Amino acid sequence: MELGDWTKTIEIFSKFVDTGYQPILRDLGVVICKVNAGDPHGEAYKQGQKYLKIASSSPYRDADALASLAGTWKKLDETKTRELYRQAFEVDPTDPMRSVLFGL
Repeated sequence: MELGDWTKTIEIFSKFVDTGYQPILRDLGVVICKVNAGDPHGEAYKQGQKYLKIASSSPYRDADALASLAGTWKKLDETKTRELYRQAFEVDPTDPMRSVLFGL
């Protein structure tokens, strides 16, 4: 992922989807959405959002996954974007980037 080889990242991370390991699902969701950003209504993009939603759910609310999911909605639904950023902030109010988003 650090090398920017998105195809290889998707190939490798996809093998671990069934583990339900939230950090893998978060990173896979980010990469899938990044690769498919030109078609945010397409099935692949929606799958990336699905992985991000799972990664940001219980048992471990992941502020980064929530913020990443919010970013995928920016051009699609402003209300949903704000709500997801708000949730990310509530999970981790100490993160300076999320504080900037809310003018704190």
